[in-house]
Amino acid sequence: MPAIIVGYMFLFIFRPFEVWPLLADLHIERIYMLFALTVFVFTQKNRGVTGSLHYYILALCVLIVLAPFYSPYPLVTEGQADEYLKYMVFYVMLLFGIRSREELEKVLLGFLAVMLIYEGKSLWEFLVNGRHMYRMGIVRLIGIDEAFSDPNTFSASIAYALPIAFMFLRYRAPLYPRWWILWGVGILLVVSVTCFVFTGSRSGQLTLLFLLLMEWFREKRKILMAVAFAGVLAVVWNYMPMAYQNRFESIWNPTVTDPTAQESAEGRVEGIKDGYALLQLRPLFGFGAGSFGEARGLVGKLEGLAAHNLYGQVMGDLGLVGTFLFVMICITLVKQSLKLRRENIPPPGEPPNFNSLLAVAILQTMILLLFDGNFGHNLYRHTWLWISAFIMLAMHFHRQSQLEAVNGATEREELRMAQ
Repeated sequence: MPAIIVGYMFLFIFRPFEVWPLLADLHIERIYMLFALTVFVFTQKNRGVTGSLHYYILALCVLIVLAPFYSPYPLVTEGQADEYLKYMVFYVMLLFGIRSREELEKVLLGFLAVMLIYEGKSLWEFLVNGRHMYRMGIVRLIGIDEAFSDPNTFSASIAYALPIAFMFLRYRAPLYPRWWILWGVGILLVVSVTCFVFTGSRSGQLTLLFLLLMEWFREKRKILMAVAFAGVLAVVWNYMPMAYQNRFESIWNPTVTDPTAQESAEGRVEGIKDGYALLQLRPLFGFGAGSFGEARGLVGKLEGLAAHNLYGQVMGDLGLVGTFLFVMICITLVKQSLKLRRENIPPPGEPPNFNSLLAVAILQTMILLLFDGNFGHNLYRHTWLWISAFIMLAMHFHRQSQLEAVNGATEREELRMAQ
């Protein structure tokens, strides 16, 4: 199953059927999913993975799926429900198809390999073949696909993968040579930073800086880390074309580039205001998943425009019930991550283990999702489901290893007593 899961990650992220039209007619993604589901059904599954996080996610899924029945915009909410159900199918495959910590490790490394291929191909098309989008007064790098190709969405996809990349810089994976991991992750980081520059995404660049700040706080050698980060940022800034420097500078000086940059920033604020206004109109269940753009015309002048703000999107789309479920998912993710890390702190002098590093990576990814939510509507993004599955699996395997250790100690004690 790990190889099949990574294969689906490649189809989902790289989306070759959107890159090469011939493959679109073949519908290889549907064929592959049917194959993956068949293998999943007839192979041994990882039993017993459960917990409050799983039930909150299921409840949120039910709310999204039922939206067409109570929403004033059934066609829009039906499309969102259909898309989310596809994400849930893969979430279930992740949760019950990965059967050991070693398999989870392979899937995470496979995910990083897929991201390297995806980012590398997108960067190649931009630098060599000139594939781009012209917006906000600059030429901007876009993803090779169509679904997640927008510069802001593309940069967000990169940012959410980096905590896992930093994790493997610290983790001494027993399955593969150390140099192989370091070179692979190093190349991924270089490609990622280059992509961040050419997307011209201010939200992406801020999210990257926020991640670096989190990495700095957890590092014991803070002065050395600060010097290293400052050196890298200085080199990147020195070789960054002027148009992209101006784009980044517009974060604190909106008049330095296209005047629409200020309008773009103000649109994020309007998103949360309109979301709160929509919540007051339909407080219990909201207007339904995916309906924000249609509904915001009732409270503002931006009808048809997406929220561009996670918190406004949650309130307007899902009401108080959905907001409660979303908050509980975030709280449970934090609690599970901290608990896993606390129970896997390595003894003094020993390198950090897989569980403690993964717990931090999942927590960082969730924080990045919440931080980036100030600039974009990522409520229905698959990343929420993936990190939830990863932390539940890690906790499940940790509990299994604890139980095996207790049973082993009991058996040894019984043998000693018998002798």
